[in-house]
Amino acid sequence: MKCAQRPPFGSRFPTLPREPHGERAIRKGIDLLKSKQEPDGSWYGRWGVNYVYGTWQSLKGLMASGEDPRAPYIRRAVAWLKGCQHADGGWGENCDTYPRPEKKGQGITTASQTAWAVMGLAAAGEADSDATRRGIRFLLDTQKPDGSWDEDQF
Repeated sequence: MKCAQRPPFGSRFPTLPREPHGERAIRKGIDLLKSKQEPDGSWYGRWGVNYVYGTWQSLKGLMASGEDPRAPYIRRAVAWLKGCQHADGGWGENCDTYPRPEKKGQGITTASQTAWAVMGLAAAGEADSDATRRGIRFLLDTQKPDGSWDEDQF
């Protein structure tokens, strides 16, 4: 695994003021995300379906906030995403996971969820991993000539 040292939050967003209350707010956000992480490494999604989406968004925010991609809780999230990857290289999950979390990471592969998983892995320093490459290959192989994808599930 190649993990570049992440710059501090302010260097990623230099226009944001570096006031003490801003640093406290960022720290509180990081602490909240860490407290909401599921034991398996995933995060519950609040808008997209569902744990794949929540895990991508959490990883993206945490990495943008300067968290270390080598941190054990980040590595658990990466392992969870990799563990949910389907044989076709993609990821899928359905709305059943809202009332039935035991179904998280399961479902017909979709382009949207594959893209979310790939972006989560890339954010956590896994852009060159086999899982990321397989996800990208799925997206390329299933893209329609007009540039879109079919997603009959949603």
